[in-house]
Amino acid sequence: MLRFAPFIRCSTEDAARKGSTLEDQKAQLTPEIEKVGGTIPKWYGGQEHSSEGYERKKLDELLSDARAGKFDAVMVVYNDRLGRYGKKQDEFL
Repeated sequence: MLRFAPFIRCSTEDAARKGSTLEDQKAQLTPEIEKVGGTIPKWYGGQEHSSEGYERKKLDELLSDARAGKFDAVMVVYNDRLGRYGKKQDEFL
């Protein structure tokens, strides 16, 4: 059984612009993970700005747990949930 690490993120401006709240993202990801028989040991993310130069504690936690083998795959609603073309996103992808 695959262990998924769903990463949900929004900034205040982003959520308002896209209509994509954290709860909306959870509601979209949960059935997709269930469809493939996956489990969700832990949800990652929250409200966090993704522009270069901002501290990314939530993404850092995801990266640390990935290195520790705590999950098998990451799932996001939108690719830009991980970041917008920054060094941290490049490190993960």
